[in-house]
Amino acid sequence: MKALLTCILLAVALNADALPRSKSELYQFRKSNPCPVNGKQHGACKGWQIDHKVALHCGGVDKATNMQWLSVAEHKAKTKRERKCLKL
Repeated sequence: MKALLTCILLAVALNADALPRSKSELYQFRKSNPCPVNGKQHGACKGWQIDHKVALHCGGVDKATNMQWLSVAEHKAKTKRERKCLKL
């Protein structure tokens, strides 16, 4: 049973990028938190990515209040640390 649950959680995490995101929540986040580089609410933000403070596969919600800007390097490091929440 534990192995099955681990496999399911891993599959969800690996496909997290494929899960639909709320465009309205993303819009709300960008409206209140423009790009740190160019101050724009739309379009690319070179070197920065929007991240969920608490990852969706770790129990976070897809809401603007759970989003933040991170540099690409910070985002990669945080994602690596978050993989721990998949271990049972």
